[in-house]
Amino acid sequence: MHGFDTSLIAGDDRGSDAFGGFTFTRVLGQAWELHGEGMWREQAAALIGAKCTLHSGVTFMGEFYTPPNTEYFRHSTVSPLAGRQHYTFFSAGKSRLRERPRWKEWDVSGAMVTNLDDHSFTGIVDVNRWFGNHFSSYVHLEVPHGSATSDYGSAPYATATSVGVRFQL
Repeated sequence: MHGFDTSLIAGDDRGSDAFGGFTFTRVLGQAWELHGEGMWREQAAALIGAKCTLHSGVTFMGEFYTPPNTEYFRHSTVSPLAGRQHYTFFSAGKSRLRERPRWKEWDVSGAMVTNLDDHSFTGIVDVNRWFGNHFSSYVHLEVPHGSATSDYGSAPYATATSVGVRFQL
C-alpha cells in the first residue's frame, strides 16, 4: 500500500480478550528499512524501528518498544506499580566475513536491550561458524546489568553462555 508492506491482525482468544494489530515495513533505497507494529490486547503496544545494511554486509538495527502494563505482557520481575515500560534494542552484525581470508564461514553480531525506565540492560554477543551447508557451531553470551530490583539486573545469573552445534536442512 503506497510502498508499504502492511498486515492487519485480529482475533478472539476463545472467549478471552479480543486482540488486534497492524505491522508495516518500508524499504528506502538500497540500504534502509523502516518497520513497526501496533498491537492491542487490553491496552496498546507499539514498536518502531529501522535497519540499515551497508554494502559491506554489516547490518545495524535499532528499535523502540513499549508493551502495555498488563499481566499478559508484563515480565514477572516488573512490578505492576512501575507502569508502562519502555525498551530499546540495538544490534550490529556481519554474516559471512568474506573480506578476510579463511573467515567467510563466520557470522558475528552484538546487541543490547535496555529498559529505559529502570536503566537496566543486557548485552548479547553471538558468534557462528559454518561447516559446509548444513552444520554450524555457535556461542551465545548474555551479560545483564542493573540494580537487583531492575528488569535485567534481577536475572538470577551474572552471565549466560550457550555453546552448541546445529544441523539445518
